[in-house]
Amino acid sequence: MLAALCRAGDLATARRLFDGMRVGEQGGEAGAFPNVVTYTTMIRACCARRLADEALSLFKMMLVEGVRPNRITYNTMMQGFCQAGRMELVKEVFGMDSFKPDTCTFNTLMAAHCREGRIQDAKKVFDQTMELRVRRDSASYSIVTRALCENGEFGRAEELVDSLLEKEVLKKRGGCVPLIAYYNPVFKYLCENGKAKKARLLFGQLLDIRSKVDFLAFKTLILGHCKEEDFEQGYELVLSMLKRDLMPDSECYIAVINAAEFSLFSLRKRHELGVAVHSQVLDGTSEAFQLFYELIENKSTSAGAVPRSLVFLHHAVWSVKRKDVGTGCQAGCLSSADQQGNGWSMNNGCLMMEDCIWH
Repeated sequence: MLAALCRAGDLATARRLFDGMRVGEQGGEAGAFPNVVTYTTMIRACCARRLADEALSLFKMMLVEGVRPNRITYNTMMQGFCQAGRMELVKEVFGMDSFKPDTCTFNTLMAAHCREGRIQDAKKVFDQTMELRVRRDSASYSIVTRALCENGEFGRAEELVDSLLEKEVLKKRGGCVPLIAYYNPVFKYLCENGKAKKARLLFGQLLDIRSKVDFLAFKTLILGHCKEEDFEQGYELVLSMLKRDLMPDSECYIAVINAAEFSLFSLRKRHELGVAVHSQVLDGTSEAFQLFYELIENKSTSAGAVPRSLVFLHHAVWSVKRKDVGTGCQAGCLSSADQQGNGWSMNNGCLMMEDCIWH
């Protein structure tokens, strides 16, 4: 009942009930007496109303009455005091001998410093975790990394990303799952500075832990890879967007088409395939755009709904990858037999559409 009253915001009634429980305990009456859960519930309710002094008073009361606070009690107070901007109370709690700060405690402190623009203080707290042997989780890194980016300290932010990847923090169990959007400033910085592969590695680890997908992150990486002439990664990211029901905008698929054309032009120039690349790819940007747009409209790469644009892009991927043209398919067609019988046929072991522009 006490928790329900607190959730409903009826703090006055909750306090009367709480005081009644304390009176019953002191009078030796049978009934429910305040325990660590009861006190923590009341402290949380006070913190939610920004009643920091009252929350601290309850905490001191539980100590006097011999109720031992737990980790949740301490972190509830720390979060409440930080949100209320009462850093002097935070310091008071930190100075208590019975308090053993953990990862959640430090994350709360770092977030509070960042909200107030005290980036260097947040970085000091981050460094302090190492000194106190407190484990850093993904939230620890994302909070400080984002703050450093917003402060223009991209070099230091990249150092944290390197540490995050090296220690495989995102792959460890037990931590929270950060939003991909938290890392958008990092993705932008890396992709603008020729480090799209590092951005892709971080992005992939975030997707692996089912972090909430973000359109801007996808777009930044697509444009970054295409800028570095890595058409294949840009293409795969577009397909990854579609699988997650995210719609790429025109800038995304034009960038991929342009990157594909550049790759094919380079191959023809070096004669790596020993054949002339079809002029429709090199000179037909508008048609390529239209073909790719069919893929966007279908929003599917399933067996019955593969548009010509997917064939076109697979040709580009495999023409970059393959060196062997002995199969009879000079550009390298889509290599999945799943499409046979849906307007597709096999030619010398290579899957193709009946009107494939490459044959």
